[in-house]
Amino acid sequence: MINVFKKIEKLLEENKEFAVATVIRTEGSSPRKTGAKMIVHENGETFGTIGGGCAERAAKDVALLTLEEGKRAEKLELKLEEEADGGIGMKCGGKMEIFIEAFQKKC
Repeated sequence: MINVFKKIEKLLEENKEFAVATVIRTEGSSPRKTGAKMIVHENGETFGTIGGGCAERAAKDVALLTLEEGKRAEKLELKLEEEADGGIGMKCGGKMEIFIEAFQKKC
């Protein structure tokens, strides 16, 4: 099975547009730990995982927006709690920080 780093290398060689979402910090209970990565292709397809569910969907949405707006990077902080408690609809109870790095096509 191809790993995330080999996939990134292949996408760069093919001059594809994509973003990489990396968990850079966790606090309390979270579905994945620091270092987990997910690639988000410009068409919305993903490769790898940062935990699934609402957290992954939020990271994917920010990654696509980052690509669309031509930004280089973005940071996302998520509360993994119920929406009623100000979270994103998860029951883990922890927090995650995710760094989104965009790779734009080269001219």
